Amino acid sequence: MDESATARDRVVVVPRTEPLVIDLGDPGRLAAVTRLLPATAGNATLDRLCALAARLLGTGSAQVSLLSDAQLVAAGAGLGRPVPGQLPSPLGQSLCTVTAASGRPLVVDRADADARVCLLEPVTSGSVGAYLGVPLRDDEDRVIGALCVFDPEPRAWLEDQVAVLEELAPAVVAELERAAAVAERDRAQFRLGVAISAGGIGSWEWQLGPGELHADERTMSMFGLPVGPQVLGLEELERRVHPLDRGLFVPSMYAAVEAREDYAAELRLLGADGVTRWVVVRGRTLADLAGSPVGLVGAMYETTEQHEAAESATASADLVNLLAAASDLLSGSLEPEDAVRSLTRVVVPRLADWSMVSLVGADGRLEDVECWHHDPELREVTERFTERRLVGRADPDGSLSAFDSGRPFVLESGAVDFAHKTLRDPEARRLLDQLDLESVAALPLLNGGTVIGTITLCRGAGRPPMSPAELATAVDVGRRASTTLSLAQTYGLERQMSEGLQRSLLTEPVQPDHVEVVVRYVPASSAAQVGGDWYDAFMQPDGATLFVVGDVVGHDFAAAAAMGQLRNLLRGIAVASGDSPASVLDQVDHAIETLRLDTTATAVVARLEQSKEDLAAGITRLRWSNAGHPPAVIVDAQGGTRLLADHDLLLGVLTGTERRESELLLERGATLLMYTDGLVERRFEELHLGIERLERTVAELRELPLQEMADELVRRLVPDAPEDDIALLAIRLHPQDRPRPAEAGPVVLPDNIPEDPATRPDQDGPSA
Repeated sequence: MDESATARDRVVVVPRTEPLVIDLGDPGRLAAVTRLLPATAGNATLDRLCALAARLLGTGSAQVSLLSDAQLVAAGAGLGRPVPGQLPSPLGQSLCTVTAASGRPLVVDRADADARVCLLEPVTSGSVGAYLGVPLRDDEDRVIGALCVFDPEPRAWLEDQVAVLEELAPAVVAELERAAAVAERDRAQFRLGVAISAGGIGSWEWQLGPGELHADERTMSMFGLPVGPQVLGLEELERRVHPLDRGLFVPSMYAAVEAREDYAAELRLLGADGVTRWVVVRGRTLADLAGSPVGLVGAMYETTEQHEAAESATASADLVNLLAAASDLLSGSLEPEDAVRSLTRVVVPRLADWSMVSLVGADGRLEDVECWHHDPELREVTERFTERRLVGRADPDGSLSAFDSGRPFVLESGAVDFAHKTLRDPEARRLLDQLDLESVAALPLLNGGTVIGTITLCRGAGRPPMSPAELATAVDVGRRASTTLSLAQTYGLERQMSEGLQRSLLTEPVQPDHVEVVVRYVPASSAAQVGGDWYDAFMQPDGATLFVVGDVVGHDFAAAAAMGQLRNLLRGIAVASGDSPASVLDQVDHAIETLRLDTTATAVVARLEQSKEDLAAGITRLRWSNAGHPPAVIVDAQGGTRLLADHDLLLGVLTGTERRESELLLERGATLLMYTDGLVERRFEELHLGIERLERTVAELRELPLQEMADELVRRLVPDAPEDDIALLAIRLHPQDRPRPAEAGPVVLPDNIPEDPATRPDQDGPSA
């Protein structure tokens, strides 16, 4: 079967005049959809399945819709992502309704020309130009909704793309079923909890007329009163309720009776032994034969253990979260100062009121490099204190003992008095008096057996000293900080090696006579992200110029090495064969398989060529082929832009894939930009937004000299600390009826390459 055949060749389209296959008003179908509705709230798995569908089919957007008496967008990606608070939309305006009603895949190549959907609002608004959807069926084969992908521009869908979407549909339904089952389980657990709480342990009855409360022994015991049946007034019991909870007791009871509602509260009771107990109290309004309220009858039970367990669990969870936050922040920066800065903030206020981090300097002495206080008004005082506290100190006492011994120094009380004895600088003592200090813990930061710094955690008199669990967490934070600090220099060296290797492979481009080529490379801010991006510009034997930008999957030293292999493979194949871009990429794919290179990469290859006829017409031919890479951008002299959006599979994924090659005629004065994804990709932002930002910026900068344009693009689009390395290749076609502009620099060509056709009128072959 021809792999280029479109999906329309396989799918039978239901004409608009035929009756619908699926009755969307069927009660059984509606009940099935209603059962699944709880599964849609914030379902991240469905969102990931949509993102996967969009990525596999190469579209900007995907969506899961459930169809009851309206369309509910359950999940999505791109333009299909549901907006918070979004209300269901009418079925009559949904392409997914057409999909579900037909009971089969709906393939729409050009929505504005398709009678089935052209009048629907998503099409008339321009949001949907091409659409591919498949029905979602539950285990009873009832159509509950649709999974779809779409783009704002028309496109031809392939048969394999329909098959991929049909294969994803069961996974979507399975996730809906799973999430619905979890929601039902949670509701059942809630109902069970209500039933258990209504059973209570102690029982009581409050009579509205005489204002008396009759209680059993268990209830009296919880209130801290003598055991035995007694008749009390509510006001007497209220004295046993914590002052902050008294509004939940007597006033709330009267309000419940007056409104003829159930009463429920959770209160703290003050025992005669000074112990605070938590209780849950529930009651139901009693009425006489005339329906008038006469009181409450209810139950209560103690929840002190649950609260203590919850508080303990919360404290433990806080420590775990703190440790995780410290790990994330420390691992997120390979620069020692960044790691230190994050460390001082992450331990405050959970472990300390204020903290200091000290590192061993080049002279082997301890230096305070960062501090942080939870009170903004005391941060300047803390900074000044850290500048003075080590002045004149040489003895290994107090916090310096952790530096000298490599063991923690902990003082649970009296820390300010102890500090006054150890500080040598009068200004440091004066500043310390402005800081609340009662307990302190100084922890060593170790690299092997060598102390490379300390972290000092300080608490005021309003907090108890650190518990064993808190101290253990602090020690763990210090251990992780030690690892980060000791590896910082190693990572820095690795980054220099990776970047050095990469730059050594990125040679200077050729400079054909009337074609100016400018390159830029920006390394990632993190050593772990340096490695896989490259650019290249060289001549083929027939005089055509080949331009390449690629990105090896991975970001490390190995990626830089793999990039070197792929770059040289592509160069050698392109020069030896003289073939077109698609053929070159195809041969690189075969070489990757034959040489057993364990790597994948994206790449775009473009070839500029010009015949004698093209020269006379003032045009140049651009041929290109794209292996899963971001689209190149062309801007003409008037500011019009165009994306070279056609692309195929990545290199190294599937050998034998037929690669497409496209052709475009360029006028002189046009500029071609090829780049890697670091230029346009941002965290928490859809990729197309970055590409659109690039198009706008290029159009604005089109009149600048090419070198200045490249520098300005990097300045505007690249963040101060890029998360990914960036390769940029800019090519400008200068007019051939005049000399090469001075700002373009000298011509740089191999000696064996034909000259520009503009200087050789008899030249018939391709050249650029």
